[in-house]
Amino acid sequence: MMPSIETSVRLAFSCWRGAYPGLAEHFRRARLDPTANTWDKVYDFNSKDDLGGPHFSLDESVRPWWVAPPPEAPLEGGGVPECPVPAADGSLFGGGRLEAPPKSPGSQLPDSLPPSPGRAAAHDEEVELSEEEGEGVVLEDEDEGEAVATSGRIVNGGGEAELPGSPTTLLQMPPAAGAPATAATAAAGADADARAAWRVVNATQLAAVAREEGAARAALRDEAARRLKALQQTRAALLKQRYATNREREAAAIGGSGGGSDSGGRWERVLALVDLSAAAANSSGGAARAAGRSVGGGAGGPSKDVARLRQLMISLKSRPGKTA
Repeated sequence: MMPSIETSVRLAFSCWRGAYPGLAEHFRRARLDPTANTWDKVYDFNSKDDLGGPHFSLDESVRPWWVAPPPEAPLEGGGVPECPVPAADGSLFGGGRLEAPPKSPGSQLPDSLPPSPGRAAAHDEEVELSEEEGEGVVLEDEDEGEAVATSGRIVNGGGEAELPGSPTTLLQMPPAAGAPATAATAAAGADADARAAWRVVNATQLAAVAREEGAARAALRDEAARRLKALQQTRAALLKQRYATNREREAAAIGGSGGGSDSGGRWERVLALVDLSAAAANSSGGAARAAGRSVGGGAGGPSKDVARLRQLMISLKSRPGKTA
């Protein structure tokens, strides 16, 4: 698998070193090639940031294999633990070593990577790195004026470089051949400066837009508060005017219905009509009529006369009161 990081720091990557029954089948179903071990091909999108060092580290130490289940307690019918993934030094779980096959510059994106612009860029960068590593490193020979081409990775233990196989004699490269690398480095630095300047300008523009939007929102809130206050004042004035008009109409209605032979106000007349007590009569004739119409009334007993209630109902039906 080819990992890709963007904004993380202090990460460590190490090679797969686990073995268990069915591992090769699991890798096949996940569409992963166990022989294409690219754990150390990590692309750092922020490699040019000013952090004083890389964002990650590679653990190239060769450690013992992690086996599940352990050999001393195997499972019945579980199969034999396997691991086709080579270790960091190329050694295999079952013994032996695996030499990495030559890389093809025109290879497609690995199936294990999802299609995204960031991972595609990481893959392109990996292809460029693989092309650079595949080229021979020219070692100049002062005596004979010739050079030998070796592999891109030479283990240098402080002495002479170990050249695998028979070296291939090449013509000495002129010193001017290193000029494109310097130009590429300068272009990369200029590109980084341009990106940094763009970030500053973009941040300034975003801050200005945020200030404008905040001022617009504050103006809208003030306008809404002003209109709401005016609406509440208008509503309060209308309610006050309505209350005053209703009181005036009620007073006029009470004053207009106060004429006639009845004395007192409307509520006093209603109270006099609904009073069924014969003892509260004002004249002896009214008391006699109330006593004559009472049903089973004894001396001092309450009157059962409903003439006043009947008169009240007829009066209310024939002349309903005015509403304000």
